[in-house]
Formats: sequence, C-alpha cells, structure tokens
Amino acid sequence: MVRLLFTVALLAVSPAAAQTCGGSLRVEFSEAKGRSSPRVLRARDLDVTAAYFLGDPNGLLTADEARRDPAIDADGTEALGAGARLSASGAAVRVRTGCGLALLHLRIRRGQRTMTLDVYRAPDHVPTALDAPIPFRPGRYVLDLETARRVSEGGSPRVYSASAVRPAGE
Repeated sequence: MVRLLFTVALLAVSPAAAQTCGGSLRVEFSEAKGRSSPRVLRARDLDVTAAYFLGDPNGLLTADEARRDPAIDADGTEALGAGARLSASGAAVRVRTGCGLALLHLRIRRGQRTMTLDVYRAPDHVPTALDAPIPFRPGRYVLDLETARRVSEGGSPRVYSASAVRPAGE
C-alpha cells in the first residue's frame, strides 16, 4: 500500500508532457503572364493579411462546420511583417498556426486584385508546406489539409500537394 501511494505521489509531481504548438504553414504564389511559364511572386510584393479563427480545443471544427458556422469569430488579424505569426522571406509567406486553430483566412492582394485562401486543419505542431506555388487568381479558394494529398514521407516539414487548393464551393 505504501509503495502504491509513493508511486501515485511520484506521478502527481512529475512534469506532464507539454503539447507543442509550434506549427507553421509556408506558401508561395505564382503568376502567369500570357503564354510564358508562371513566375514566383516575391512575398514583399504582396499585401497579405491573416485572420485566425479558433475552435474548441477539445474538438476542432471540421472544414464543413467552420464554413457554415456564422458564430466563428476571428481571434486576431495581422498584416504581413507586422507580427510574429505572419512573416515573409523571399517568395515564401510563413504563418505560425499554433494550437486551437479551426481556420486560417489569408487575404492576398496584388494591385487591384484580391485572392482569399481559407486553410482548414493545419497541423498545430509541425511545419507544413506546399510542393508548388499557388497560382495567384482573384476569388476565394479553400485548402483543407486533412483531405489534401501528402507528398512527403514522415519527417518535417509535412509537404502537401498544391493542387489541393480549390475554388470555394467545389
């Protein structure tokens, strides 16, 4: 009995394994001019903002629930280069995802044109990237990383197919 109480006491005071929330999403955008091959756009040439929508930490919303739930409120919005969660380097836009994220809403402006990208179910604990730049096109697009094809095997970052980016409503 004393041994059991001692074991229980040791378990109670031993540190719990911390949940890591150091995830990120790295994306690049490209643009085609006429018949020439697409060129990758520099992140600093884009006006990017990110809105973060938090879900229930015990059960994150599915993409379908987040799309139709009008009660979801943005936790915060940041402009490119203005905060620690949204940064740029060369052609890449990097967004820290963190824990509890239900939806990441990116708004990308280039001149008078605006593209929005809703990213659902981004991993909260590992770096994530796409295998190719996303074509910059005005309109609303959706990327659900739960259903996107993963092109990397194990390790970090997790790399998904950029072809998973779809127009909203498809």
